[in-house]
Amino acid sequence: MCAGWRTPAEPCEALYPLYRLRETGAAVEAIGSKAATTLPGKRGDEIEIERAAGDLSAGDLDLLVIAGGYGPDKLRMDDGLLGLVRELDEQGKPIAFIAAAAGSRLRPASSRGGA
Repeated sequence: MCAGWRTPAEPCEALYPLYRLRETGAAVEAIGSKAATTLPGKRGDEIEIERAAGDLSAGDLDLLVIAGGYGPDKLRMDDGLLGLVRELDEQGKPIAFIAAAAGSRLRPASSRGGA
C-alpha cells in the first residue's frame, strides 16, 4: 500500500484499503517517500509510513496499491516510487490506483497507451 497522504485526504482512500487488505491476512506495508514518518489525514487520522519506496524493488512486492487524494501528486516527484512502479510494470505485477491516483503520472506508460 503506497500512501503519500497529505492534508486534506480522505481516510477511505488510504486507511480503509490498508485495513481491509490486512483483514484478509495479506502482509501489507505502508510505503511512501520516507520511512518512519507519520502523515496526517483530513479528519485527524494518521498513517504510519513503514518503508520508503526507494528502498524497495519489484521483487519485494506482489502488488502495489496507490491511494488517491493529494498523495499521488506528491509521490509523482519521488524517483524511488517512479522506479518501483516502472519495475512492477515491467514484471507484469498488478498496480492498483484508487480515485485520483488513476489519473496521475504515476501510472506506467503501458497503462496509458504509450510512452
